[in-house]
Amino acid sequence: MKLKSKELASIAIKLSLFSLIALPSTSAQETPATQNTARSLLNNSLDFLREKIESSNFALTEADLSQIERQGNTFLIPKYLRLKGIANIPIIERQVQVGRVRFNDPQSSNLVTAFKLLKIKSKSAIETLGLQTADIIYKINGDLVQTTNDATKIFNELKSRDEIEVSIIRNKSLVNYIFKFV
Repeated sequence: MKLKSKELASIAIKLSLFSLIALPSTSAQETPATQNTARSLLNNSLDFLREKIESSNFALTEADLSQIERQGNTFLIPKYLRLKGIANIPIIERQVQVGRVRFNDPQSSNLVTAFKLLKIKSKSAIETLGLQTADIIYKINGDLVQTTNDATKIFNELKSRDEIEVSIIRNKSLVNYIFKFV
């Protein structure tokens, strides 16, 4: 079955959002068997999608990543890589381990929850974009990223924005990255 790039991107988005939102939540009616079946179906679907992406000319390659130009804390990313990146989310997700962390907001001193990058695969797209193990994703476009709903909202905006600002906490210091799609 040959899929077009837009179809791959659409499937990747839907499966990624499903895995972020639907599976972590449980209800009283769900049994462990139901949860295991849902996880198994999702994993099989993601594996199928990964195989299709990796075997297509739509997979992110080292040559693609080399097209990203870094100027200080600003990254200039060719627009064609935005769609390719979205389509490759199931693969990119395997290149990074993410956990949740609570810390004092450096701007308000309130206790907030955020996502911490626990492990990043060497030479991955995530590493190419300047992110490092132990970075805390603090804000994206000025908004705190505390829940999967926050991440989903921002992810949905990614398709239409030409510039994204990511604020991270690295070694207790605030670092701002700008990603421009040019």
